[in-house]
Amino acid sequence: MSLLNSWFTPTTQALGLLAQNKLLKRYVRSPFEVKSSAALNYIVVKGKAKTDDKIQPWNRKERVLVLMHGFGLGLGFFYENYDTLGTHFDKIIAVDWPGMGCSSRTATKFTPTANICSDAEREKEIAQAVTDELIDSLEKLRVEENIPHFTLAGHSLGGYLAGKYAVKYPDVVDNLVLISPVGIPEPPPSETHLLPKDMSWQIRMIEQLWKWNFTPQGIVRIMGTRGQKMVKDVVSRRFGHRWEGEELDLISEYMYHITAAPGSGEYTLSALLEPIFQKVADPEVAEEEVAKNTAAVSGATVDTSGAVAAGATKPATRRTNEKSARQ
Repeated sequence: MSLLNSWFTPTTQALGLLAQNKLLKRYVRSPFEVKSSAALNYIVVKGKAKTDDKIQPWNRKERVLVLMHGFGLGLGFFYENYDTLGTHFDKIIAVDWPGMGCSSRTATKFTPTANICSDAEREKEIAQAVTDELIDSLEKLRVEENIPHFTLAGHSLGGYLAGKYAVKYPDVVDNLVLISPVGIPEPPPSETHLLPKDMSWQIRMIEQLWKWNFTPQGIVRIMGTRGQKMVKDVVSRRFGHRWEGEELDLISEYMYHITAAPGSGEYTLSALLEPIFQKVADPEVAEEEVAKNTAAVSGATVDTSGAVAAGATKPATRRTNEKSARQ
C-alpha cells in the first residue's frame, strides 16, 4: 500500500528535505545546519550580530531568534530573511511545527476526526491539548539546544502559538514578535453573525468543509501525480510578480512536498480556531479592505525592518470571515 501511495502522490519526507535544502543552499549565504530532534525538523543559522563596544564579549548575552512558520508552510519560506536577520542575532533557529513542513508526520496524534466535537467544553479541552502538544515540542527543543533566553517570532498560526508559548513559558522569552498573527481573542457580537439562511452556497460549503476538517492539502493529495503542476500554477498565479525562473521552480517544488506529505499538523487548525461569518454593511468596502490587507501581508516572508524595529506587523483582518481562538 505504501508503494501505491508513493506512486499516486509522489512525495516522501526525504524528498521534502531535499527540496528544502536546495532552496536554502541556493539563497541563504549565512552558514546554517539542518538538524532534527525527535519529531521536529529545524535549522540553525549562524548570525553576525553587531557587538556593543561598551560590553565585554564574555559579558554579552547570546542573541537568539527562534522563528516559527504559519499554517501550511515551513521554515524554507523564510529563506529571504535569514541573512538580514543574522545581522541582528548571533543565532537563528527556525523550526517546522510537529506534523508540518518537513517534520515527522507520524509522531503526532493529529487526525481529521480527532478534533471534531460538538460539546463546547470538550472543544476547549481538545484545543488546550493540541496547543500543549505543539508548544511543548518547542520547549523540549529549547532545552535540548540549551537556550536560556531568546526572542520568539511567529507568523500567522505560528504567531498564535508563539503567543501561547510566551504565556506558558514567560521566563525564557525576552521578546515576542507576532507577524500577522491569526485569530481574534473574543468573537464579535452574535447579532453580527450571518445566519445560515443568509449565507451564499460558497460560504455554506466552506463552513461544512471546515467542520469535516477538509484542508487545501487534501486537494493536492487527491490530484495525485498532477498535484505538483497544480501547486506550481497556484504559486505562479499568486506570486508570479515576485518569483520566476529557478526561484519559482525551487519554491514550487518545496511547497508541493510539504503540502502533499501525509496529513497531520494541518488538522490542528479546526481545533484551535473557529470560523465566524459576519454581516457586512458595504460589501465593496469590505472587499477593498481585504485586498489592501492581503497585499500588505503577501506570502510568508518577514519585513525585517518592521519586525525587528517595531516588534510586530499589522495583522490582516477579514471582516467577512474572521476566525476566533477557541481558548
